[in-house]
Amino acid sequence: MGINYERKKRSFVFNLTSDIDNFFDPIFYSYPRLIRRLLSSIVTQRDVNRFLRTIRNFFVKNDEVYNGIYRIINLAERNSIKVRFYVIPLITRKLDSLIDIENEKIGKILRDIYERIHL
Repeated sequence: MGINYERKKRSFVFNLTSDIDNFFDPIFYSYPRLIRRLLSSIVTQRDVNRFLRTIRNFFVKNDEVYNGIYRIINLAERNSIKVRFYVIPLITRKLDSLIDIENEKIGKILRDIYERIHL
């Protein structure tokens, strides 16, 4: 009598994903973007540290976006996690960026992601 119900055995799977809209910080594309970021840091956000970090990154070519991709990969590998990267290579909306996949640095990142099995 009664219902004989057996629960399915389930296992937890951790899936980490990351969307890549830009491989590089937009301030490296033009001086107007740099000036806009600097003014925003001081006038709108009143963040002197961001202002100084932006100047430093611009002149020493320290791109936090580019470096961040590798930081994610390295952290994931240290913790035995695979990351799925999703890249938008075309403009699909006004806010999307145009990623030139023929760019040498972008090609290197994409090859590294593929070779390190973060598909």
